[in-house]
Amino acid sequence: MVNSFSKYFSMTGWRLGWLVMPEECVREVETFAQNAFICPSAPAQYAGIAAFAAETTAILEQRRAEFRRRRDYLLPALRELGFSIPVTPEGAFYVYPSVRGLLGKSIRGRVCTTSAELASLILDEVEVAVVIEVAGHQALRRRLFDQPVQTRFEREAIVNVGQQVELRTVH
Repeated sequence: MVNSFSKYFSMTGWRLGWLVMPEECVREVETFAQNAFICPSAPAQYAGIAAFAAETTAILEQRRAEFRRRRDYLLPALRELGFSIPVTPEGAFYVYPSVRGLLGKSIRGRVCTTSAELASLILDEVEVAVVIEVAGHQALRRRLFDQPVQTRFEREAIVNVGQQVELRTVH
């Protein structure tokens, strides 16, 4: 198993991780590691040790619960607006709603034919920023963990998006 401190411990950029392997593989992996890189910085190593402290785990679990709360609000709200979300995120910070069902429809007198055009319309008309993904499908990405967002703001943003795309709104 290979893992890092990036996501759960919120240590992106620290370049710190770990590897769990059978005992008989350790020597070969050590030989490879000695030739592939030197070592993480001392501050990163101390931060990694601190990440396993009970106090840190409590904070991280609170954060994870907050991400889950945001996800559990956002998914049904977006689906009610007509966005298709084929996969419910389990461990990521993103929601990937498909916008295929919204493309080609008249929204405030504009017809969006791409996710980029729809993202621009939502920003211009509703002042809600979304990030498009171009991975062979039309989708918008909404990060669940950016700045702390109050439920009222989330609800207003969803309602505003719904009003702009002339779909049902979330109450």
